[in-house]
Amino acid sequence: MALETPSASDLPVGEVASRLGVSRQALSALLNGRAGVSAEMALRLEAALGTSAEMWVQMQANHDLWQARQLGRPKVRRIAA
Repeated sequence: MALETPSASDLPVGEVASRLGVSRQALSALLNGRAGVSAEMALRLEAALGTSAEMWVQMQANHDLWQARQLGRPKVRRIAA
């Protein structure tokens, strides 16, 4: 018989936060889009979920770029090389 490990979606936010070593408030802010994935959090997610920290950081960077592009291009003058 195989032992089943509960997935993060099966656990209460407080339990997931505890397993990640962060406060419930910090995890809630991340889950609700009020905070981004920091390098430190990416390392915690890597250790807890078996994913790569690079994946989390890249997803955050892609999200940040998408949000910035929604605001339009900033007015800048090109710098000649």
